[in-house]
Amino acid sequence: ERSPAFYGKYLAGADRILRREFYHYFLSLNNISLNSEIDEIQCFLAGNAVNGFIINPGFKTTSPFYLGDLKRRRLPAVFIGDIYFTDNDDYDSVGCDNQSGMEELIEYLISKGHQRIQYIEHTTPLNYANKIRYQTYQEVLKKHRITPFEPFSSSEHREVDRVDDMKKYFHNRPLKPTAFVCFNDLIALHCIHTLSILNIKVPDDISVSGFDDREMVEFTSPALTTVRYPREEIAQKAASLLIDKISGQIPFDQYQHILVKPSLIERQSVKTLSGKSRNGRRI
Repeated sequence: ERSPAFYGKYLAGADRILRREFYHYFLSLNNISLNSEIDEIQCFLAGNAVNGFIINPGFKTTSPFYLGDLKRRRLPAVFIGDIYFTDNDDYDSVGCDNQSGMEELIEYLISKGHQRIQYIEHTTPLNYANKIRYQTYQEVLKKHRITPFEPFSSSEHREVDRVDDMKKYFHNRPLKPTAFVCFNDLIALHCIHTLSILNIKVPDDISVSGFDDREMVEFTSPALTTVRYPREEIAQKAASLLIDKISGQIPFDQYQHILVKPSLIERQSVKTLSGKSRNGRRI
């Protein structure tokens, strides 16, 4: 999922703040290998070339193996993305408020008349963002006294497997959903394509929504309703926080965990069910 294009908005946000404050920066991309991530950071440390780091980590643990080296050198680092943290974690982070984003999306679907809403999860269910988004999906539906479905997942790689999984899903479910809520945009696009193969039309027969707002989704047919992941704003806040740590305006061992609210982007992949208006009132 993480091609160089994935980082474009992160880079744009950080660049705006760092250039304004006359900081130079290096950009390093790796293949989401923990070993290569460690090696690249060690190279920067060996050359004493930097005053701090903004890191979008490719690991699942909350305790980076190289964090000790950074602390011993008193080099601040701000982690960005979907970072699991607690108030006691001794590092800085700026991430997406996945909870508020999913809340807004589910409330929107309910306002459009949907009550049978299926969550399609990441193929790695233990993914931190996946856990938060699915938990929020459940909580919002229960608040409205709507029974959540168990999460559904399908192959990311082979079209024939995705089609087979979807056929089995509909065959085994007498009460069909009216909307799919997908963990991210790529899963949503796979879902729409698979449904089209099965002659199920989006949004006429079923609505589909994503999460991320990747660049291509406004040009798909139908254009995808989604939640915009605020990468640019996350990077701006991370760069500002890093500069404050480098300059001493914020003490090195005073850590912050900042969440940035995403926003709902309404397009054409969600249908208003009969008898509902945009605000959920009867018409």
